[in-house]
Amino acid sequence: AVLLLSSFRRPHIRLTLDSIITNGGSTRIVFGETSVCILGLMTYVPLVSVVVPVFNAQESIRRCLDSILRQNYLEIELLVIDDGSTDASASICQEYEGRDKRVHVLSQRNSGPASARNNGIAHASGVYLLFIDADDVLKPGAISDLVAIADSVQADMVSFNFEVTDGDRIIDRKIAVSGTYPVFQQSDGRECLELIYRERGIANFSWAFMYRMSFLKSSDVWFPEGIHIFEDALFLNQILRLAQKVAYCQKPLYTYRISTASESLTQRKDPAKAAQGLEAVKQIWKICQQDESSASFAVHGINLLFLLDYITGSSKSVYARKVHADIRKMIFTLSSRCGYKQIGRGNMIKIILIRSGVYDFVMLILRGIRKKCR
Repeated sequence: AVLLLSSFRRPHIRLTLDSIITNGGSTRIVFGETSVCILGLMTYVPLVSVVVPVFNAQESIRRCLDSILRQNYLEIELLVIDDGSTDASASICQEYEGRDKRVHVLSQRNSGPASARNNGIAHASGVYLLFIDADDVLKPGAISDLVAIADSVQADMVSFNFEVTDGDRIIDRKIAVSGTYPVFQQSDGRECLELIYRERGIANFSWAFMYRMSFLKSSDVWFPEGIHIFEDALFLNQILRLAQKVAYCQKPLYTYRISTASESLTQRKDPAKAAQGLEAVKQIWKICQQDESSASFAVHGINLLFLLDYITGSSKSVYARKVHADIRKMIFTLSSRCGYKQIGRGNMIKIILIRSGVYDFVMLILRGIRKKCR
């Protein structure tokens, strides 16, 4: 079918009609990736799906949802995935659902962020999709900027810059990523992986990209359920390898909240979670070995592994000792693929201490000194 649209400036616009979608009193006329929304009295069909996994986030979820619903881009559906919260998060989200028809709350048993994001993807109906963590916020105009960029170049994914806060103030972005954000406009997905691994200017987080839904669903890449740490890294390693076109937005569009020391992941020792993270690193490494990206990932992977080694905590239990041993074996594997200058002096010293059998003793002394200095 063909539709002729009339206007004062362009009296004849000829478009090939793919479909007409109705939802209550709203109608969306779709032309491939382009659509025209005719608003009625009921809810309207969304163009951008925003997925927010929520677990016990009662202190921050209002700020997060408000930052999305106050965007100047109105054609959104907000999919809030309550991951079995035991605080007031669910009731707060349902309150928003009751007063804004763009909000849809989906509840599930506590299964982790990977499962929650997969649930969101499965229920999303927009042309584009964004993930937002429940303690973070979108900056004003973010969705408008991202859609404009994606539409202009027909990008599969759009990477965007972000700022970092400790909850009270904006802090140095380098606490999250050590490199500077790239200045060019486009690349393919494999080049984007190089920017994550080698240049370290792009965050290895799923929320740091907007995705074209047709690309995301046709790729059949899902978050690894059962892995609750570095699941983003594994997902991005897989999906970016399939992306033909990635666009970049240098403007910070997202505020990422770094947890305080008492809440920080590194303060909660958990050998089981560390083992999950090790599995994610191993899967990424296996994929990287199939092409030329293994050397780039090796240095990045070593940094991830040292974080996991710290999270494992005390070696008092047999299980924790095994996790430590497996992580350190993987560190040796990755370090064999990169040179001293690439690894960096700090990590090289740690590797030497591990090989010498004194790493745990030295770390114990250093932690004791830090505690006394506080």
